[in-house]
Amino acid sequence: MPESSYYRGYLGYAYAKAGKTPEARRILGELIEEAKTKYVSWLGIADIYAGLGEKDHWFAALELAFQQGDTRMNTIRARTEVDSMWPDDPRFAVLLKKIGLPPLN
Repeated sequence: MPESSYYRGYLGYAYAKAGKTPEARRILGELIEEAKTKYVSWLGIADIYAGLGEKDHWFAALELAFQQGDTRMNTIRARTEVDSMWPDDPRFAVLLKKIGLPPLN
């Protein structure tokens, strides 16, 4: 479903990781704007922030995804950016606990 905000988040992540920052930021801006008037997956938005390496925004978007009740939050430990970027940040342990998942270590 290419129109899905979750799918578009993955696309934005891929653009960011491929060095296509303008394309990633375009999708990010579209999703944030759409979120003002309809459901948008904040987990998808978090993916883009992860690809851009914006840790603080990543955590903020994950918090919004949690508040949204996004059922995919239970997969957060398996996401690529967790292992490669920020597993030791104390905010991640707090988030895992809120979701009801065991800590990474």
